[in-house]
Amino acid sequence: MTDSDELLILIDATSAIKEKRMIAFNGEVDDGSYKFIMSIADFAHFGVDNAGLDPIGSVDVITTALTRLIGDKARKNDLLPTTKLSAS
Repeated sequence: MTDSDELLILIDATSAIKEKRMIAFNGEVDDGSYKFIMSIADFAHFGVDNAGLDPIGSVDVITTALTRLIGDKARKNDLLPTTKLSAS
């Protein structure tokens, strides 16, 4: 995959749930389905306070940033069935 390749990334904010100190949600990259997890602290990095109280709204609010993080992982071939995302 080259940087010029377009990725189709769809994030399902309605699937978001709190799992311990993480928010988990589903998404699709091209034709594959994945589960993504990100710490509640990383949501705060994007300006979302108390993400654990509203996981769906929290994922929805930072969809653009999540799409960029997922795209970076995909371009590096770092996508796993469950992929951890990080703000740093």
